[in-house]
Amino acid sequence: MNTALGTWASNTGEFRNVASTSGLAFDSSSANQNSSADRALGVRQGGSFGDPGAAFTFNFNSTGYNLSAINLSALMLSVQGRSTVWTIDYGIGASPASFTALTTYSDPGVFGSTPLSITGAALTSLSNQSNVWIRVTALSASTGSNSRDTFAIDNFSLSYSAVPEPSTYAAILGGARWSG
Repeated sequence: MNTALGTWASNTGEFRNVASTSGLAFDSSSANQNSSADRALGVRQGGSFGDPGAAFTFNFNSTGYNLSAINLSALMLSVQGRSTVWTIDYGIGASPASFTALTTYSDPGVFGSTPLSITGAALTSLSNQSNVWIRVTALSASTGSNSRDTFAIDNFSLSYSAVPEPSTYAAILGGARWSG
């Protein structure tokens, strides 16, 4: 990843440090983008870079926790003629042999930020695991013509709660009551 400040319009295929959309318009100058303190993880796919295959990955240990939500913002920063469908998926283990799709984000063709939230039963498999991978990836080649978009992720967060101790389950199943 290029950690130097990058601009949305650069057509170099690479991962980069870009300005988020907060307080900026689609035509914000490079100077305004570079002075923005709100940064995001971005990628510009190219014919020989990441199309398909570009992926942002996050690895964590959820042992002792129940995962209840994955939240992130999908950012379209330099909208071009080619479109990519991004898949948010997960894998379990030190080096997952397979990933399971949670949702997809299809290029809307307009500048801006789209909040994505994944909740519910789909996250049950990610709870109380020693090695979980979340991936935002381009599994299929882009479609359309000409240049590819600059895409980024921002505001990534996990919501979770502690797994109850076995004694708590025993008390619930045994009909114990608490009064206070």
